[in-house]
Amino acid sequence: LELRGCKGQLLDRLTLQGALARLDPVPLRGAPAPTYLVSVDLTADAGSYNGPLTLPIEVVKNHLKPASARTPKGKLEPIRLALTGKAQWKKAPLRNVDDLLSVSSQPRNEGFITYYRRYHPTPQGWQLKVRCEAGMWESDGEFPETSRFPSR
Repeated sequence: LELRGCKGQLLDRLTLQGALARLDPVPLRGAPAPTYLVSVDLTADAGSYNGPLTLPIEVVKNHLKPASARTPKGKLEPIRLALTGKAQWKKAPLRNVDDLLSVSSQPRNEGFITYYRRYHPTPQGWQLKVRCEAGMWESDGEFPETSRFPSR
């Protein structure tokens, strides 16, 4: 992924995990810096845990930077939005910001656990809230209701 100046000069380059990618040209609203969604095709022949991976990429002082979110415990965690058989995400516009909602299920002990993540942009940076529950969610069904995700 390349960032170019108004005269075409290369300002920065970010190496992605795959050769095929798609850039959403509309920036996310409310993000602390201009932020664009870049989807990288990581699809493999088989498996319910592979598929496109979307990364919010921030443009900060003419540099490309994958966005991170602060957890309630203060730790920074990269924002990685997967679209697989057991994970999905969507933009959730509300007033003047775009939250990102992500749902994913992973094996745990003898069953599954499902994580509901809300990434919320603030002027100080992205904030992450997570709720989890026992059980499995699969992407062949409807995306969960917004009420299943933690509130802002």
